[in-house]
Amino acid sequence: MDVQEMRVFARVASLRNFSAAAAELGMTPGNVSKRLQGLEDSLGVRLFDRTTRKIRITEEGQILLGCPSSDNLDRFRFELTECAAHLFGYVMRRTCCVASAGFAVSSF
Repeated sequence: MDVQEMRVFARVASLRNFSAAAAELGMTPGNVSKRLQGLEDSLGVRLFDRTTRKIRITEEGQILLGCPSSDNLDRFRFELTECAAHLFGYVMRRTCCVASAGFAVSSF
C-alpha cells in the first residue's frame, strides 16, 4: 500500500467514477483500476463493488475512507485480522461442539 494508491482510492470514492478520477489524477482508467486492485490485494478486502454501469463503495471501503493516516491504516489491518480470527474461532468452536455431540462434521 502506498500514498498513490490511497490518492486513487480517495478520488474514486469521491467521484464514484474511474474515468473521472483518472482524468483528475492524470492517469488512464486502466492504471486507476490497477492501483485499486493493488490496494485491495494488500488489504485483503474489496473496497468497491463494480458493475459495468456503476461502482459502489463497500463497508470496508467506507472504513478505510475514514482513516486519515497510515497509523490508522495499520489499525484497520489489525482490526480486519482480529475480526477474521474471531470469526474463525467461532466457526471452530461451533464445529467442535457439533462433533462432541456425536454429529458428523464435514470438512470445509
